[in-house]
Amino acid sequence: MKFYVSAKWQLKESVDEVIQTIQQRGHTLSEDWRKHQAVKPYDADIKVSQTYASKDVEGVLNADALIHLSDVKGVGMYVELGIALASRRLGGDYPLIYVVGKNTNESQFYFEQSVKRVSTLDKSLSEVTNQIIDEVEEKNPRVMDLTKFLI
Repeated sequence: MKFYVSAKWQLKESVDEVIQTIQQRGHTLSEDWRKHQAVKPYDADIKVSQTYASKDVEGVLNADALIHLSDVKGVGMYVELGIALASRRLGGDYPLIYVVGKNTNESQFYFEQSVKRVSTLDKSLSEVTNQIIDEVEEKNPRVMDLTKFLI
């Protein structure tokens, strides 16, 4: 399955932990924005900014699940969340949307019906990520269990 991890750049260590857990479970990222080079101000290199924006939009739309690491501040991460919400609202079944962290009450959009809020107040980020992966694997009809075909 493909995951997209949405967070502000300053939460990169937390993003690394989530991605490590995803990859240890045998899943991939639909896009890894951590590989982007710093471009600010964005108009300093418009072509690169456009390329990164397009890749990130496609990454959200191609993901089976979006894990949004909540924070009281951020810019791009809320755009990514909005893309996922719009995809669901326009009739898509994916991505499944999870808002994770200690600030899961900070935005009205965290309460939209397709969003599942998961607190990290009493669990580690790795524990929460494993819980989400289990749920996504269970809910995702695009993942076929091939073991029933083995002899």
